[in-house]
Amino acid sequence: MNTSVRRDLTRFLARSRPLRAAGIIALVAAAIAVALLVALQSLRTSPSQIADQTVGRFQYAIESQNAVGPHPPSEDRAITAALAAHGASDTAIGFRSFDLQVPGQSANLLFQEYDWPRQPFPQRITLLSGRWPTKAGEVVVSQTIPTRSDHSVIIRPGGAQVDVVGFAVDNFSRDAHFILAAPGTWHRLSQSWAGDSFQPVATRDILWNGDDGDDILAALAEVVKEPSDQLRSELWTREPSQPQSANLGPDEWMIAVGGPLTACAATGVYLGLFIRRIRTKLLLVGVPMSSTRAAVFSAAALTTGAGAATGTLAGITVGYLIVRPLIDALATSRPGDVQALPMSCLVIVITSLVGVIGALALVGSNKSAPRSTRQRRSPIVFTLLSIAMVILGVSVTRQSPSFDGRVAGMLVAGIGVVLLIPVIWPLLFRHAHGGGPVDLGVRRLLVDRRAGSLAATLIAATVVVGAATSTMVQSVVDDANAASESTVAPHQIQFRPATGDAHTDAAAVAAVQKRLGLAEPVRVVISDGHTTYWDGATLLVSDPAAVERLIGRRLSKQESAVLRAGGTVRTKTPDSGSVDFEAANGTTVPLTSTVMDDLDPSYRTIDGFMLQSAAEDRGISGSDPAFVFTNVADSVIAATDEAAETLGIDPRSLEVYHAPDLYTVPLATLLTALAAASLAALALLSYSSGLGRRMRPHLASLRSLGLPRTWLIRLVTTQLVGIVLVALLFGMMGGVLGAVMLLSAIGVQTTTTPWSFITVLLGMLVVTVVPATLTTTRRLRTVERLDL
Repeated sequence: MNTSVRRDLTRFLARSRPLRAAGIIALVAAAIAVALLVALQSLRTSPSQIADQTVGRFQYAIESQNAVGPHPPSEDRAITAALAAHGASDTAIGFRSFDLQVPGQSANLLFQEYDWPRQPFPQRITLLSGRWPTKAGEVVVSQTIPTRSDHSVIIRPGGAQVDVVGFAVDNFSRDAHFILAAPGTWHRLSQSWAGDSFQPVATRDILWNGDDGDDILAALAEVVKEPSDQLRSELWTREPSQPQSANLGPDEWMIAVGGPLTACAATGVYLGLFIRRIRTKLLLVGVPMSSTRAAVFSAAALTTGAGAATGTLAGITVGYLIVRPLIDALATSRPGDVQALPMSCLVIVITSLVGVIGALALVGSNKSAPRSTRQRRSPIVFTLLSIAMVILGVSVTRQSPSFDGRVAGMLVAGIGVVLLIPVIWPLLFRHAHGGGPVDLGVRRLLVDRRAGSLAATLIAATVVVGAATSTMVQSVVDDANAASESTVAPHQIQFRPATGDAHTDAAAVAAVQKRLGLAEPVRVVISDGHTTYWDGATLLVSDPAAVERLIGRRLSKQESAVLRAGGTVRTKTPDSGSVDFEAANGTTVPLTSTVMDDLDPSYRTIDGFMLQSAAEDRGISGSDPAFVFTNVADSVIAATDEAAETLGIDPRSLEVYHAPDLYTVPLATLLTALAAASLAALALLSYSSGLGRRMRPHLASLRSLGLPRTWLIRLVTTQLVGIVLVALLFGMMGGVLGAVMLLSAIGVQTTTTPWSFITVLLGMLVVTVVPATLTTTRRLRTVERLDL
């Protein structure tokens, strides 16, 4: 057949409904992928933004790890002179501390001292109102810092007062608590806590423009009395932090490559069914099979490429006009820079073409072998590829030096598991029974093995991404939250006098008790002897009644008996019947133990309890005495800071219960999981569209025999649900397996099932199956015709 006829056939097929649907699916997949890439990178701090936070408007910065106390201005002048002598054109010297607090604010507080009118961090700090501080004792604070009516703030320890002259925001952490002070403020504050037991410390930052050569570091080392090698390890530079041409993480690569590849491969599956349906008819009218195949491949490439290219433009539009402004409005940080977007768009278009052409070649190819031979033939390629990917994924997950590399290994191993689907496809449905339409649906899954197993594999591959990332992140979050505990139980105040003198301590305890109107406290001492199951601290108390006050309930008969017999009552360690302690002379002392099973989790901040008399009899020493006030009202706890200030004691010696700051699953992970669920549904929709077109002649014949529409619906539903169940089973297996490997590699032993992801995924697939089934069985014809 001549070229013009083949070209006409290509144009004719490109206008057919299956090819138009393929273009639409490629468009939607590409748009979702690009929009998600924009969203994910907007939620992350880009390398250039990291430079804006660390070096500001400078080229180099040294963030010293050595604590510095009050210092004379001459030292700063010596540092500036050393930099200028070696070519530095601009310098800034600042101090950072996390040891200060303000009344009414228990969260971490950052104190920074710089010459702020020179704006060392113009992209990071924005002045909202007022002016920059210019003299010692003036500060600018975040809007989260409570100020007094006279526009001042009390700094603890020491109780010095500083004047608030403005409010600012950290663009990279909008909910941060900070105090930005003028030069000399740290020196002034240090005088207020002179003589206190608690001495806050600060670290010094040195920023400059110019050179970072060895001579400049040697000059700085001589002034600040730190080795040059240490200064080199503390050096930040702007140049390496600039964004590279390609800086996509593993999850972003999976979206850019895996998303369009999966959706378009599912499209290729039903286009392969389309080829197998029309090629005989076209052959009967004189069109050679090779020309039909070439025309279909050309038309598929044309429609898919056009759809993917259009989808990338749509994704960019949605990402920049909707997604980034929404993230900027809702997130606590300025949106990150979107990197390598042109390259990502090109990758999306290429993978879309590869997906549709590859699946089209697999499903739509002509087979010369008899059907019986084809059905029994084992897909050895999938078996070998599956084994190779699992081995590669496990190796990379365990040995990769970077976390991104380990994540990539996790996903590779998970996808390797789903490649077993084509291998064991006949085994999955061989013994399935459920009545007429179910049996027929199962037989059709076995007959159309290549298309069905490939569709299930593609859907499972997308499930792996969502399942692996959701399981990994949720497990890490839950593990971190489980370890995030308050050192003091609810409705308790723990007072640790700093004097070490019994008489003075008793007077301090009495003053606190009288000032807050509290009952007699429980005296506790921390055991010096460590246990076999070391987790927290074992408290030595006077009697079982003291334990009951500390845990908020009565002891059981067994718990009380163990304590009185000289044993130990544990809160969260395994009940082995015996726990080893170390005596002061170094010998090991085994103690009878029991575990409190029904203890409230809020009271498991310690390891266990023991009577002080029992510890003394066995030579187990104790130290760091404290006094615990129990059953304290919330209003009294709120007044603790004020009481400490009134009594002139260090407020840090009065510890109260603070609800731990719990971590949440990052929005980027939720978007990745949602993208995986969306692409799985899109892949199922692609396959069900082709399945419906292929089955309509068969369904019409069954309908003409008098079978009700509900029977046909059960038939179609059986095939779609069978594919969905296999995809979910292997997708979750692969995802959880990969996540467990990664969690084990990073030291997290507990795995959390991502029920939220499973629920969303099931919902999206059900929403896809129902309309696909109804659409397939809605319009049936008793006469088959060539439907293009």
